[in-house]
Amino acid sequence: MKELIVALVTPFKNLKLDENSLINIVKSVEKDSDGVLILGSTAESSLLTLEEKLKICDIVFKNYSKNIYVGLEGRSVDEIITLSKSFEKYNVYAYLITPISYIKPTQKGIIKYYMELADKLNKPIILYNVPKRVGCSIDIASLKILKNHYNIIGIKDATSDDSYTKELGNLADSNFLVFSGDDTNVLTSLLYNGSGLISVLANKYPKLMKTIINEFPSTKLYYTYKELIDSVFIETSPLPIKYMLGNIESKSELGTLKTASKLLLDRLINDYETSNLNSK
Repeated sequence: MKELIVALVTPFKNLKLDENSLINIVKSVEKDSDGVLILGSTAESSLLTLEEKLKICDIVFKNYSKNIYVGLEGRSVDEIITLSKSFEKYNVYAYLITPISYIKPTQKGIIKYYMELADKLNKPIILYNVPKRVGCSIDIASLKILKNHYNIIGIKDATSDDSYTKELGNLADSNFLVFSGDDTNVLTSLLYNGSGLISVLANKYPKLMKTIINEFPSTKLYYTYKELIDSVFIETSPLPIKYMLGNIESKSELGTLKTASKLLLDRLINDYETSNLNSK
């Protein structure tokens, strides 16, 4: 079965973690999801304090009963290992880890980095290939080496590169999962043997995204709501999805949505919810 993992947002209120909103989101996605990812890019993880990260873990692990993935990031292997020790008390299913941002490592550097982490971390690793955020990509040749490590169990593909996604499908098996990390690219991933989706839109509409995955190779539902699915990336994520969730706050460093984007999202939400109300 293909899996839906929700890349959870971090709600704020008056610049502080909005614990009640986080609890409500977690509970609202549990039924239709197979797991959640916390402390990823959608959660604004690079802007969170350690205290905020631990509070998010406390809340999610208390209120969600399925697999919980945790994002880890840092400026070095040692920093990431040290951070991981803060989460050892939680029943983490796997860590999601990007290459180190900004330094643009070579492929040999990427392999060494992930191999060292896989050797030292006490939980499995999901690789995260997101070139537009970190400035480098994990080559297919590198993945052929990395996937053989017993503690590396998959990859989140957010490249939006169809040829890359197709090659990833050749690597997918029961020991190496290939998740689409982009709602808009989920059909391509599923076509090429993908394992499921780590979704942004599922914060708001988990049932829709789970049904799209379950009904594949039928694509009717996806294309019916393609504009809605695309809308979570009309501006910097997670600003659009947080507006869709009730205009909940982000860290101030992200800025705010344009008025035109808000109007578009209002229309798409109304269209979707009206069509579903009429279909009941």
